[in-house]
Amino acid sequence: MFCIRFFEKYEWAKQFCDGKLFMNTMRHHRTEGKEGQNDVLEGIIATKQPQKLFKEEALKFGSKYNARYQACGYQYCNILCMSMVTYTRIPIIDKSMITMPGNMKNFGDYGVLIKDMDEFKKRIIDAANKQGFRVVCGIVNYHTPEINGTTQTTPAKLEWVTKEEIEKDLTTLLKDAESTYDSFDKHKRFAFEREWRVSLYRGKKEMTPFVFDVGTLKDITKIIERKTVQTVEGMVALISNETIVHSSNEEYCGNISRRGLRELFYQLGDNKAVLRMGI
Repeated sequence: MFCIRFFEKYEWAKQFCDGKLFMNTMRHHRTEGKEGQNDVLEGIIATKQPQKLFKEEALKFGSKYNARYQACGYQYCNILCMSMVTYTRIPIIDKSMITMPGNMKNFGDYGVLIKDMDEFKKRIIDAANKQGFRVVCGIVNYHTPEINGTTQTTPAKLEWVTKEEIEKDLTTLLKDAESTYDSFDKHKRFAFEREWRVSLYRGKKEMTPFVFDVGTLKDITKIIERKTVQTVEGMVALISNETIVHSSNEEYCGNISRRGLRELFYQLGDNKAVLRMGI
């Protein structure tokens, strides 16, 4: 497994290789990104069946999917998004298996190839330790919204959101939830991205982008053109021509557990959530 980070501009790719990692907030990826890229599941921590929550008929039976609780603290979570490629050589049949992102034409014209993922993860964790941050790295899980236990593919036309934050013990809320999520969960319509991400906790209530300085990455990265790897043939050629240290470990890693990171963001958001309904 290895990753590629795509960029619209060459200068941004160069900045990445210099070790200056531009990390937007989860709030941005939920509501402020480009058209078609916003994900309503960013920051969702739990879902519940609507008939268990409301007396109003319109909300009980007009909902397109289960009610979703969005942790207020996750709006301060900085994330770095990359695309994952898995490549396996099967000598006995002289074949290779490759799984790569789809629809890459919309990813930007330039990419940064991470030639050693294990070393990349190590440098991120080391930098977080030095700067007093908490960080977890790993693959993103994709989900199709459900309503009362049934997969729901019809999108909602409107979204109803509670005006005031709900002061609720979020840990207790999770105990009787239909489903639970954290910062590594997204809507299934983004599955083609094959995202691998870094979730960073800085302990600050800031919703502005953050540039995470992890030190130079020039020795383990290379700038490439997206058009050269948007086909299977192009990706195989890249793998054949570059010295890539494939990571066999796809487990989550960091200086804190996923659960521990989640709890920190709950606390940062004063243990509050917003209730969201699609109708």
